[in-house]
Amino acid sequence: MSGAHRNSSYRKALQTATAPPLSSTHLLARVCQSRGGNILEITLPNLPEPQLALLPSKFKNLIWVKRNDYLVVTAASETGGDDKVKVNYLVEHICTKSDNLHYFKSGSWPSSFSAPTSTSSSPPPPSGSGTSSDGIVYSSHGSNVETAPTEEYEEGYEDEEGEFETIETDMSGLMMNTNRRKKNIESESESDSD
Repeated sequence: MSGAHRNSSYRKALQTATAPPLSSTHLLARVCQSRGGNILEITLPNLPEPQLALLPSKFKNLIWVKRNDYLVVTAASETGGDDKVKVNYLVEHICTKSDNLHYFKSGSWPSSFSAPTSTSSSPPPPSGSGTSSDGIVYSSHGSNVETAPTEEYEEGYEDEEGEFETIETDMSGLMMNTNRRKKNIESESESDSD
């Protein structure tokens, strides 16, 4: 159990580390894709073709790097002019959203990269609260909640005298399970007519 705690505290230390100031040796890069293991394909603002960068083992399995994340990289040391070396950069820091905003406000953000946003990548909800035609409820808090269609269901129970009493229940407040596919049920009358 102590190993899990050690990894957790190490991850927190890596995530809370301040981003290094960009200089001639530190460059800001965007991740295009992962090439497997600890190799990342990155784009740099001054180079048109993608380059390869090495993710050090101190980040491996602690911080996950996804596409379109930003990194601070340095040029890898030259190895005697060997043309077989394909990894040209080494990752120094994985930028968080606050780091991206800091670089943008300080003026060191490259103009070829799009401006960072402090909000999530989901489209903004319409103003006010209400329901759209697709069943998504937009609240005034800005979060989208998909709810079940407003239908009333009749439930019942048998009381002490043996009579069955029905209760109408409004199911409009429940959330719809978006993991289920909607099934199209064909009626038997259509299949009988063939």
